Amino acid sequence: MEYIKPLIQQQYYLQNVKDSQYSFEVVDGFDIDLSKVKKVNVPSNAKEMILASDGYPFVKPTLLESESLLSELMENDPLCFRQYKCTKGLQKGNISFDDRVYIRFGL
Repeated sequence: MEYIKPLIQQQYYLQNVKDSQYSFEVVDGFDIDLSKVKKVNVPSNAKEMILASDGYPFVKPTLLESESLLSELMENDPLCFRQYKCTKGLQKGNISFDDRVYIRFGL
């Protein structure tokens, strides 16, 4: 973790930057280049939508199901390098490897 930490911190310099091929858009309260945002067409017969942050590696139809899979992952692969490979693992005192948001609403 100590090796990759400086690299992770450097990514913030590329958030919402207009003139870099390595930039990426982040919803963080600052201006966003909408041309870089992926748009997804929602089927006209959709009854609900779920939006979730990357703190949920597996998004399921309910928050309870998503939390359950996250708990299993944290128990089986707390350092996130076997089942779910990512740059962060579970740190002492935390219950997950990342902050998370889950929003489900009817259409």
